[in-house]
Amino acid sequence: MPICRREFLKVSASATMLLLSPKMQAQAPKLRKDVNALSLSELGTFRAGVAAMESLTRNNFLSWDYQRAVHNIARATVALPDPPNTAMFWRQCQHHTDHFFSWHRWELLYWEEICRQLCGTPTFTLPYWDYFSDGHLPTAFRAPTAGGTNVLFHGRSALINDGSAELNTIAAGSGWPAISPQGVGETDFFMFQSLFEANPHDLVHGYVGGDMGSVLTSALDPVFYAHHANIDRYWAKWLQQGGGRTNPTGSWAGTTFNFQTVSGPKAPTAGAAQTPEALGYTYDSQVRVDVKKVPDLLKYLNGLKDRYKYPRTLPIPPRPPGPGPWVTVAATNALELDGNPTVVRVPNKNVTTKGFVPALKAPDTDIVLTLYDVRSTRIAQQGGYVYQVFLTSSEKDLAQGLAKTAVEVASFSSFSVSVAEQHQEHAQPSVPQIRLPISAEARKLLVISGDSDPALVFVRRGLITKGREIEDNVEQVFFTIGEIRIEAKQRTSR
Repeated sequence: MPICRREFLKVSASATMLLLSPKMQAQAPKLRKDVNALSLSELGTFRAGVAAMESLTRNNFLSWDYQRAVHNIARATVALPDPPNTAMFWRQCQHHTDHFFSWHRWELLYWEEICRQLCGTPTFTLPYWDYFSDGHLPTAFRAPTAGGTNVLFHGRSALINDGSAELNTIAAGSGWPAISPQGVGETDFFMFQSLFEANPHDLVHGYVGGDMGSVLTSALDPVFYAHHANIDRYWAKWLQQGGGRTNPTGSWAGTTFNFQTVSGPKAPTAGAAQTPEALGYTYDSQVRVDVKKVPDLLKYLNGLKDRYKYPRTLPIPPRPPGPGPWVTVAATNALELDGNPTVVRVPNKNVTTKGFVPALKAPDTDIVLTLYDVRSTRIAQQGGYVYQVFLTSSEKDLAQGLAKTAVEVASFSSFSVSVAEQHQEHAQPSVPQIRLPISAEARKLLVISGDSDPALVFVRRGLITKGREIEDNVEQVFFTIGEIRIEAKQRTSR
């Protein structure tokens, strides 16, 4: 739905005056809605804004390609160099850092303003995708059923795109869910952010696949913005729960970011994005916070006993603390992950001088599961691959289908690996790695089972179709891991 240059200039001028006027700024917060609740008119406005952005050249900072590059884009080449003056604005996305929530909130706000200006509707707001209520891709993003085109349709997993499969969420009702709002019960901001970024954020990217499966291309897909609006919505609701929940202050609040906006370059701070209302918008409904997972994790894991594989992984000798803040308290060597559930013994007898159990018990210590030198195979780079990591107190009991105690440790997806690989390209760090925070529940189980045979279980999770989880390409290797570590770090104020 391209617009001509004359119409674009006319719409831009009038919309800019409305956006910047004191009267508009003094109005009640704009309402972001569930995309499935949009009227035909509201949906048409959304599509008109996207079409207008796509009609502009990549050199124009209002364009679709320019704004997606603000999130990330492949490195410049001789054949496709970066436009002038983009270095401080492009490739700025924050993933697995202290500013995942805050940076993306600003990104969505400025993207929404651009879309609002180009569609010429001052009341436009970015909708969100509530996949915890319905894991099917909203019809707004699917191919039109009666011919024509839909600018919100994009290349993704075929089963997701045609609506025949849904994300494996708490709403799917098929055994233990893969996607759930992890961390919402935490009161520490950074723990909540870390857990929630891994699941649901990374897992939704991984399941949707296509461009959404890679950090370099994810913002090319219109559903990216609806997905991140839902992430932003949960941050807002997490804070509203109270109970000691607060956003960080100090250096975190003073951190600045760089964006090109409808009114020119801006350098907002993380602290100025504390709440949606502070930025002039709010959300239309409550979120699912107190989610009770189905009480069948042991049944689920014991039911996989005939599929488990037990690769030969060797404990790595004790190592002294390195120069960085993380100290390795347990480690094992290389691993390949395919479609089979894979069991890895926790090398709890082979630890640093700090000790395995003492590190787990220390109240002022963060504990993480780190996948070092993690790489995607060619098939995994297409996206759509999700793993959950569980912990059981006894590898022997698990092998017999008699596991008595188990907890979910963490989750990661093809998107998580793409983030790790991209950061490695930037030499931060030297090899691709994913740090997955270990919950208090998992720490307790490790302490209890510290003198026995605890084991990690890596389970690939599929999409849901007709009430069943899809299991395909079972023998195909998706990811390789050079080393698995359990690491500890003294907690400091930020």
